[in-house]
Amino acid sequence: MARLLTLILILTFAVIGEPQNLKYCIQVAADKDFERVKTFYERIKDFPEARIENRDGVYLLRVGAEDDKKDLAVMLRRVKSYFPDAFVKKCEIRKDLVVFPKEKVVKPDTEKSQNTKKVKQEEAKPVQIVKIQKEAENISQLKSTIKDLKEEVEKLREEISRLKKSLKDAPRKDNTPTIKPADLEKFLFSVGIFTTGMFLLTWILILLIYRKVGHTNIQNTNLLNDLLRLVKILHLLGKGETVKMENGKIYIYDKKSESWREVE
Repeated sequence: MARLLTLILILTFAVIGEPQNLKYCIQVAADKDFERVKTFYERIKDFPEARIENRDGVYLLRVGAEDDKKDLAVMLRRVKSYFPDAFVKKCEIRKDLVVFPKEKVVKPDTEKSQNTKKVKQEEAKPVQIVKIQKEAENISQLKSTIKDLKEEVEKLREEISRLKKSLKDAPRKDNTPTIKPADLEKFLFSVGIFTTGMFLLTWILILLIYRKVGHTNIQNTNLLNDLLRLVKILHLLGKGETVKMENGKIYIYDKKSESWREVE
């Protein structure tokens, strides 16, 4: 009976003495120098629930506040990369013991309040009116874009017009003389006559070579002279002259004197 009473008393004191708000946290460092602990805090300030607590003049740097110890396993590995002596323990979570960072007192922001009031007023408007306003803004933006596009198109038109004018007014660099169709036709006609004449002369000479028998020297000489006259006539015709032949002589018409002139 005495043992049972002793056990009940121990349990009672244990329950009364044990803090109620206990969770698992990671204790990173402990020192009486606050400034030193504060420099340690800068390394792990991005971890969840990073804080500095004052416990009877000792400043404790702690992070995390979880109900299950396993939830701190990953965080503990990361903290140990900075502080190898860090460890997990049960911590009493009390905001009144936190000395850094201090909770910021939120001051009423006039501008934010006005914006909030404006948003509430906008929300109070009928949905149809808000929709019409948005469509009007979109139409206004579209008109502005169309205006800008028109200006760009007008600039392009002016540039194209300027380029066309500059190309039109630019002097021609190619001074190669052109051949008129009439001159080309006359040239081809002359070439044709000359080629035909040479063909006939060659054919007649070949014919004379193979037909020597029965012809006298006088006949051959006369035939040769006739051939030479024919070649001369063809040459003159190729030059565009007006030619006639009388009594074995060749005459060309002189346009200046308007008379016939004998060709030597």
